[in-house]
Amino acid sequence: MTTPINTFQDILDAMARDPQLAEQLRQHVLTRELLAMPAGLEALRAAVGEPGEGSGSLGDRLGQVESGLEEVKVSVDDLSTRTGDLRAATRLLESRSGNIDGDLYEERIIQQAIPRAHHLGVERARVAFAKKGLAPHQFHDAMSAAVANGSITQDEYTDLANTDLILRGTNGQHAVCEVSTGPDQEDLVRAIRRAAVLSRATGETVKPAVIAPAPTQEFRQQAENRGVAVMTIAR
Repeated sequence: MTTPINTFQDILDAMARDPQLAEQLRQHVLTRELLAMPAGLEALRAAVGEPGEGSGSLGDRLGQVESGLEEVKVSVDDLSTRTGDLRAATRLLESRSGNIDGDLYEERIIQQAIPRAHHLGVERARVAFAKKGLAPHQFHDAMSAAVANGSITQDEYTDLANTDLILRGTNGQHAVCEVSTGPDQEDLVRAIRRAAVLSRATGETVKPAVIAPAPTQEFRQQAENRGVAVMTIAR
């Protein structure tokens, strides 16, 4: 006799009485679930995206970041170049400012040195030569004659013409003066060398000297040890 199936419990009872029926039902249900899987995967793919799609987008963004970093690097390099140019221009300006300051000081001391020249043994001093002014033609005539008679060389005459100031007194004494706002050993060397040249050219006594606004005690001692006079004239 066949038992009617009206409820889900009737299905369960039938499966209990006939294990083969349970197996058939299981296969029937699983087959439907498997058939539904492609649709589920498609839905998942739509939600997540194709494999590699996300990495591609990330790669594009990384490329944009790298491009931006390259632009920043170019800007930094350009800024560094301009900063270097500005630094060079600043050094040039400082150098020119220093030269102007030195030139103004050299021009100022010419008249200031004359009344103080007696400290150098030069009496009633006159300007024999000034690099910042027009030197009396007598100086160049005398130096040219000294070159001609072999007392000095042409190179020594040229070097002597770079002296900042040469004073000569009525007593026949000279002072070869190097002017410096920051005196150092080179000023001493030049003063000594040029004084020796002038002495050979004129046959007269020549005192090497350095004029500075604020020579240190150490520099004064070095100058004294080398027989160079130091004259202080403020800016």
